[in-house]
Amino acid sequence: MKRIIFLILMSHTFFMFTQDIHFSQIFGDNIIINPAKIGSSNNDYRFCIQRKSQWKSIGAPYTSFSSTYESKNLLNRLNVGIQFLSDKSGDGQLQQHIVNLGLSKNYKFHDKDDFSLGLLFGLGQLSIDYSNLIFETPENFMNSNFLYPDLSAGFHYSILLSNSIKSGFGCAVYHITKPKYSLYNDKNVFLNRKNNFYFDLSQDYNDDLKIIYKALYSKQGNTQELLLGIHPNIDLEEIIINPMLFYRLKDAYVFGIGFKTNHINFNISYDINISDLNIASTSRGGFEFSIVYLWNKKYNHKKYNIDPKCPNFI
Repeated sequence: MKRIIFLILMSHTFFMFTQDIHFSQIFGDNIIINPAKIGSSNNDYRFCIQRKSQWKSIGAPYTSFSSTYESKNLLNRLNVGIQFLSDKSGDGQLQQHIVNLGLSKNYKFHDKDDFSLGLLFGLGQLSIDYSNLIFETPENFMNSNFLYPDLSAGFHYSILLSNSIKSGFGCAVYHITKPKYSLYNDKNVFLNRKNNFYFDLSQDYNDDLKIIYKALYSKQGNTQELLLGIHPNIDLEEIIINPMLFYRLKDAYVFGIGFKTNHINFNISYDINISDLNIASTSRGGFEFSIVYLWNKKYNHKKYNIDPKCPNFI
């Protein structure tokens, strides 16, 4: 009986793990939205850390973490990205860790547009620590962890519509091979393909104000998500302030604030749950923060020494 109860509880948590890691700040980790966005920033290098913790009011919290590094034009004009993802949930410490290597290539058809294709190769691990679980009778479980390969791809297109308006959209397909995903060697359990469709538009209203409008639609198996929001940039000369307001359809409101300097972007946000789970969670969602560091290559400029001595004509 204890085993049955455990499996029922774990199946609910495991179901959430069969859905991809996702964040509300969709402007942080580029690779989690589309591998084709690797190297899409104006800088040569980009490093991002993002973390989200939620549902602390319902037992053990559910935490997600990502770390990404992007380099532009690193290999034969290819952009390269490396991503580490981690999820942890429940008293049994059900965890998944994913390492991804991404490549993207930019194509320019006109002066005002950019088109890119991206591929993502990954290796994931799903594990559980049974030592934190207590049973009245000894239990013998089949596996405590397993590895699986992964493959994803996407495209991204951006265009400058005018001197003050820029737009971009794209599509990505994750888990193309639908890898097996079961601690119990169940061949019928696998990761469903995930499709991301997104659109954004940024408009400069004056020298001090730019507003970015964002939309993301995701579908994986029987679950789907629509996230809409605005992300203004208010330039105060030495620092840029980024308030944010997003709405996840029938699920949550997201409020946040960000600060941007020449090289560092810092954002913090909070999800307010409005779904059916809000009764148990008392409408609490979770905190999320992201830090992005941007920098460029240092170019060595050769110095030529001019000999000031007069020529010798003798």
